[in-house]
Amino acid sequence: MMNSQKGQALPLALVALAIGMLTIAPFLSHAGSSLIGSRIYQQSTSEQYSADAGVEYAIWHLQSGESEVPEGEELELPQFMLNSQSVNVTIDNQGEQIYKITSIATSDDGSSTTIEAYVSIILGFFDGSFTTFPGGLTLNRGEEYTGNVYAEGNVQLDQGATINGGVYAEGNIQLDQNATINGNVYAEGNIQLDQNATINGNVYAEGSIQLDRNATINGDVCAGGNVQLDQDAVINGNVYAVGNVHLDKNAAIDGDVYAGGDVQLGQGATITGDYPLPYEGCPLQGIRGIDIGIDIQTWEIGRQ
Repeated sequence: MMNSQKGQALPLALVALAIGMLTIAPFLSHAGSSLIGSRIYQQSTSEQYSADAGVEYAIWHLQSGESEVPEGEELELPQFMLNSQSVNVTIDNQGEQIYKITSIATSDDGSSTTIEAYVSIILGFFDGSFTTFPGGLTLNRGEEYTGNVYAEGNVQLDQGATINGGVYAEGNIQLDQNATINGNVYAEGNIQLDQNATINGNVYAEGSIQLDRNATINGDVCAGGNVQLDQDAVINGNVYAVGNVHLDKNAAIDGDVYAGGDVQLGQGATITGDYPLPYEGCPLQGIRGIDIGIDIQTWEIGRQ
């Protein structure tokens, strides 16, 4: 009886062994495929993170002014390593303040992930788009320009010229006789208004501001240096000056005057507000064009 039971168990064991042999190979193959897929997925995710960091690195270069890319040209940033991957980044100036950023993260085995992003620069100084003038801007006599101006140099308005828009200059701003700017104005240098020139907007100069005879500013004024009003010149707004404020004969300020230096009034000059008040900073700091924002227009990811 015992020998008969042993004889019956042998075929069952052989069947179980056969089933095991048939199933274990696919199982091991599936397990191997899962491990490979998991490794590839992890590597792909890591590459995306690295390429994304490259885009952020390029955006920082644009926002901080660390790198300048002329219109129509391309800049390659220094390669860096992240997550054991090499990251190569280029910035291509497409014009109209639009930049194409290409970031490629490459692993040791040669696989790579590429992110292409199109971004546009927004300057806090301007309420809308603007045009960059690399060598500065000069308007000839009687010329008129409509639009916001970013000048990488000086801005010169000859007699009777007009800008309808905000003006930011990395240098000085000069308005000749009867010239007009209808918008906020910022200069990293000095601002000079000749006879009968007018600015209809707030004015900020890191240097000094001078108004010649009958010149007018309709807005608040901030100066990192002195503010000088010649005869019959007028400022319709508050004045904030690190240095001195001087009004010649019949000049007028319709507002308060905050000065780090002296406030002097010539014959017939008037200040309708309080003065002298201690200078404690300029409330117009928010109009500064160095407040740069980034608008991401498109973001595409590809892998090889």
